[in-house]
Amino acid sequence: MGNSSPSSSSRLRKKYFQGVEKAKRDYNLRKCFLITHSSDLDWRVSVYRDLEALEVCLPDIAWTAALRRLLQGWDILRDRHWKSNTIWFDYLNTTGRTSVIASPRASMCKLERPLDFCELECKDFQEFFSMHLACPQTHAVAAIIQVFHHEFKETYEHKAISAETDVGRLLQEVHLGIELCVEAFKLYYGGINLEKLMSENFQEIEDLITEKVLANEVHDILLQAFSREDADREAKLMKQMNRYSDLSTADLGIESAFCIDTPRFEGQVEFGYGKAIRCLVELQTTTSPMQKLQYIIDTTRRICECIDDYWKLSDISREKLVINADQILSVFIYIVLQARIANLNSHLKLINEFVSKEVLIGNGGFYMATIAASLEHILTMDEGMLRKLKGLEKF
Repeated sequence: MGNSSPSSSSRLRKKYFQGVEKAKRDYNLRKCFLITHSSDLDWRVSVYRDLEALEVCLPDIAWTAALRRLLQGWDILRDRHWKSNTIWFDYLNTTGRTSVIASPRASMCKLERPLDFCELECKDFQEFFSMHLACPQTHAVAAIIQVFHHEFKETYEHKAISAETDVGRLLQEVHLGIELCVEAFKLYYGGINLEKLMSENFQEIEDLITEKVLANEVHDILLQAFSREDADREAKLMKQMNRYSDLSTADLGIESAFCIDTPRFEGQVEFGYGKAIRCLVELQTTTSPMQKLQYIIDTTRRICECIDDYWKLSDISREKLVINADQILSVFIYIVLQARIANLNSHLKLINEFVSKEVLIGNGGFYMATIAASLEHILTMDEGMLRKLKGLEKF
């Protein structure tokens, strides 16, 4: 536990945090005091105007009135320490300094870190702001997101949404909610000299806000709406997955080098696409569209890892382990059949709807298209197709 007594360690920690707070206060006063405090009222006025515009566009929208009440009763003094922390975070990053004073000596004893100083241990601005948005009691934008969740749930949780127009209206509200929160976020911190940070990382900020807005019931309501809208297709997909889930890789006509679902020799421990299948199944566990897409990308990486593990003690030519687009599609068909994810098509719709187009034109978009193509093949799969895949019949 170290050589210092508990009382000595306590004094050291207190002195350390007093030093951090003084350094923060000095920097704030020296550079940003007037800007920071002059903007406290302005950001709410701008959000009010946005709410008024929303009410004109959609007069029966439920959550705008609740947000108006929230802002009217909001004590802006609660926000001061978040803005102070942000100035300090900017200072540490722009100057390349991790601290202006020496940290207390490391100890084996793990201490719960005070929330007010969480920025000192954040890896990047996204983690830093994510911690801010997890505190709706004291952070105004986090409170706006919390109210949106509550009102959206109250309006739609028990509503049977099936018609395309209803789903369109639902999506319109969520997109408007995201846009309002992004704008509120920019205005909330806008009085602080962080223009470079905001402009260079705007897409990441928008992704973070989208993730927060789509959390909890909002994600579930949207997923159910997509599933109801396309209920026949989802039901047929699940029926086909259950029917053909016992197919082997050879049954799907996959090249022998990638047919790794049976051991190559007696006693072989590492074989099969289990790691890739489990990774794809994880897609169901997150409400973040970006994280869903990341699981799809990671599934592709796991496929390569599984193949490498299977052949690692062999002298097989590396050229034979180059997997082309046709083969990756066949392997994805196998993995999707094994994973049997309910409403997978609806999860793909969420990704397409809320992940930026810039992201989807890259590798993520390619693997999204591969998953979508595998679903189309599964939908039309029958005994005749399987015979063709195995080379018993011509296409």
